[in-house]
Amino acid sequence: MARKLTLIEMTQNILSAMDSDEVNSITDTVESLQVAEVIRETYDELFANYDIPEFKALTQLTGLGDTDKPNYMQIPENVDKIEWLKYDYYTDSATDYQKLTYLSPEDFFELTSNRAGSSDIIEVTDDSGVRMWIADNQNPQYWTTFDDEYIVFDSYDADIDSTLQETKSLVYARISQTFTMEDDFIPHLDTNLFPYLLAEAKSVCFANLKQMPSSKEEQRSRRQRVRSQTDLWRARQHEPKTGGPDYGRRRR
Repeated sequence: MARKLTLIEMTQNILSAMDSDEVNSITDTVESLQVAEVIRETYDELFANYDIPEFKALTQLTGLGDTDKPNYMQIPENVDKIEWLKYDYYTDSATDYQKLTYLSPEDFFELTSNRAGSSDIIEVTDDSGVRMWIADNQNPQYWTTFDDEYIVFDSYDADIDSTLQETKSLVYARISQTFTMEDDFIPHLDTNLFPYLLAEAKSVCFANLKQMPSSKEEQRSRRQRVRSQTDLWRARQHEPKTGGPDYGRRRR
């Protein structure tokens, strides 16, 4: 039965398969450290190439409190990809999260440009010097990003808040993962994906470190890859549709 493994356990497993020296720590030999590095690189590839639910979580945008740019909020550093974004319209002491619609920068700029000269519209200047016209009498409905660092909204309600609020934002996003090169580190993965991580790393180690690809390990890796495709989600049948752009941020 599959179980979660520490980095040293995976390293020892791979070294044993390659008939290499036994170790008690990933730093005991040059080869054990190389194996641990292959495991880390394989984990990074999983994060980059697979839509794995363990990498996703609810979070919030970072409020700026900048009255010159009241419709701006910052994307947290650990957010790699936004699936959807909601904002709390909060009325009569009750929360009311509404999903906002993503627009491309071009469509967003066209939307706001058509508002110039209308009532309840303020002019906001981006750091680039570009001007846009934002409604100040309603909650946001649309959002975009020009630089993958800040989220820009089409409106805010000045009668309620002077700027958009961090506590009213709600984001479902893929979160960058930290891989620590320590013996007792356990990668942030569901149990059923550990055999795939181990099989992929083992196949790479045979090919790159031993210079002798193992057909048996490659077959095992292929089997685990096929299985992982159908076992990614435990609580639903289909992956959620993406609601925003992929920022392609690197794992920290």
